[in-house]
Amino acid sequence: MNISGLPISSTVLGTAKSLVDPKITPASKPPENIEPESTKPKMEATTVTLTSIKAMNREPKINFDNWQQNNNAPLFNKDGFNDVGAGAKAISGFSQAWVDYKDNPKIQGAIEKYDLKFKDWDFTIDKNGGIKVLEGKDKLSSQALKDLENALNSSEFDYHFKDMAMGLIGKSQLSVNSYNNSNSMTKYDINTDNISGILRGRELMEQRRADWSDLEGTFSKQVDHAAEKLGLEEKVDLTYRRIQIEV
Repeated sequence: MNISGLPISSTVLGTAKSLVDPKITPASKPPENIEPESTKPKMEATTVTLTSIKAMNREPKINFDNWQQNNNAPLFNKDGFNDVGAGAKAISGFSQAWVDYKDNPKIQGAIEKYDLKFKDWDFTIDKNGGIKVLEGKDKLSSQALKDLENALNSSEFDYHFKDMAMGLIGKSQLSVNSYNNSNSMTKYDINTDNISGILRGRELMEQRRADWSDLEGTFSKQVDHAAEKLGLEEKVDLTYRRIQIEV
């Protein structure tokens, strides 16, 4: 191509076109914003932590011999008992105890007789499998304590409440305390020696519903509340070894 008979080089032609179309860069123009190889930052080594996990053999603490000596104690068979069966036992006992607590004339009669509905008290299960009333901010009379404990221990409620407690202990003992476990029910070593300092029966029984999420959620909060006070220990089911490498 020429203008007025003069030849035009491809470089000049490219420059002219670039003025019209800014997307076209003249071949002679060096590319912008590209750092020379010598000025590029070098990649630094990154430290990575790897965790190896090894299973441990822990002997579960499942012994309800003392509880079995009491009247109205649920039967218990270790053979074939696992964490799934323990969970089923816990929710079965809980749901039936929840119904009986509200409908039992002995229990509700004692609560009404001594005007305990709005007073601060609770109950748990002791090392021997008996239900024990716990005073809170309000002081209860000795007769009120006696009658209430008698009502709780001499009915179907007693059986179902112990059944629930056996299931909760079994669930704790037979479940694996996994890595970074956030479930307090399966994290700590809960057994017949410390259950009395954890379990609060009235709080469980006066919930609006009686399903697994309510049982697990409320009992886990009770465990968390008691963990520091009682010095509960985590179960050792796994050991961890951390290795740091550079890549």
